[in-house]
Amino acid sequence: MKTLFTALLLSVCVGALAQESTSLYASTENGGQAVSPITTPQKQDNAIIIDTGLNGEEAFMQWGRYLAQNGFAIGDSNKDFLTFTTRPKDTSKLNYHYTITSSADEMGKIRLTMRWQKKSSDIVNAPASNFYDWEYSDKARSVQGLVFKDVMELVSSFGNYPISVSRL
Repeated sequence: MKTLFTALLLSVCVGALAQESTSLYASTENGGQAVSPITTPQKQDNAIIIDTGLNGEEAFMQWGRYLAQNGFAIGDSNKDFLTFTTRPKDTSKLNYHYTITSSADEMGKIRLTMRWQKKSSDIVNAPASNFYDWEYSDKARSVQGLVFKDVMELVSSFGNYPISVSRL
């Protein structure tokens, strides 16, 4: 009985660990092939790179449509420079929102940088904060960790593309 309980507990722990580690892989929905894991984020990394392999204009348009389909409003946009910034979108938890600035190069690499802001609160009569540039933090419960999680869920489901995180 003790052995059965230990085996069951071990399988639950291993399953939870496997589920946690797969969150750093790109989706396999668009073709069924696994892609390389993203680079391990380091403190102060401030950009997420999606290497689509498409031409720049096609990557720019597909990514913009994908964001719009997922509830983002496009704010500023420049088709000549293949760059746009979303309007603020609420984080999945807490009282924050963030913007994503996306720029594509001619090789189809899309570079994402984010800015976040604490929203105003009528309950405690607190004004909104300034916008801050996002940097990776290994503290999952921080606003930077929350923005990273929200954006990575979006990026990972965009397509079967290699993803990296870097400091610009």
